[in-house]
Amino acid sequence: MFNKKQIAMIGLSKDLLAYQTGDRIDTISSYTESYDTSRGVVQEAFNTLEDEKAIKRSKRGTLGTYLTEIDYIKLWKYTLETISGVSPLPYTKKHEGIATAIYKEMEKNEIPFHFAYMQGAENRIQGVITGKYNFAILSKSAAVELVKDYDVSIAMEFADYSYLSGYVYLYTDENVFDRKKLRVGRDLSSPDHTKWMEILAREKEIEVEYIDIQYTRMVPAIIEGKIDLTIYNKDTVDKPGIFTGVSFREVEANPGIGNECRAVLVVCNEFPGISNLLKQIIDEKEVALVQQEVIEGKRVPVY
Repeated sequence: MFNKKQIAMIGLSKDLLAYQTGDRIDTISSYTESYDTSRGVVQEAFNTLEDEKAIKRSKRGTLGTYLTEIDYIKLWKYTLETISGVSPLPYTKKHEGIATAIYKEMEKNEIPFHFAYMQGAENRIQGVITGKYNFAILSKSAAVELVKDYDVSIAMEFADYSYLSGYVYLYTDENVFDRKKLRVGRDLSSPDHTKWMEILAREKEIEVEYIDIQYTRMVPAIIEGKIDLTIYNKDTVDKPGIFTGVSFREVEANPGIGNECRAVLVVCNEFPGISNLLKQIIDEKEVALVQQEVIEGKRVPVY
């Protein structure tokens, strides 16, 4: 059981995460009403946060009270909560690398943290929207599409090609690109996958029958003859055939594909403090360094 001061500390810390340096904060009276406690308890909670250097306030008379310093990491620790993220299944070195880098940043700042792993960008976004996870890792391309339909935003962006290196077509029939009608595997939970399949149909001027399949079932579907063609993450292809009889061809991409293929962190707009917190915890340059070390085999992935 928490005492009144502890309850006020937890509430204040969560509330103040959403503020920026220079913002005016609510009055003591408003916090007293919000937490159903006394002015003395709220003032004592504020004083503790200042003593611990989580915040610094400046009182400006009738203008109100403003925050002149904020340490989001210290505020988060007073919430007594664990940060949770959701990432794609770590089946490539890039995904292993970025998960490892984020774990390292959390550990460095002594933040309780765990990752969950889930295929499908939209599935991960729904996990964030429902509050199951604090943030999700997506490609920028997918994030740009999903922010149109969900109350989410991009909190952080990493380097070009940090999510994946590009795309390849998978097929078994070497004459597949000469055909005018194709059964194409499509994963509707992935905006990237859907977009590239639609581009194929438009640019190749072919008749397409979309077969909706989970991304992880695409290769078996090719082998079993259920589909003629699909698109796949280039980073999973090490040789001219992933499995016996399956071939690939690189997708011709526009010059801006690197930006689309960068990893981003997406958060729910209902909890703006998470974005502020992640920006203080995670160093983009350090993420790039650790990810590259994992890719080159110089660091053991931890995820």
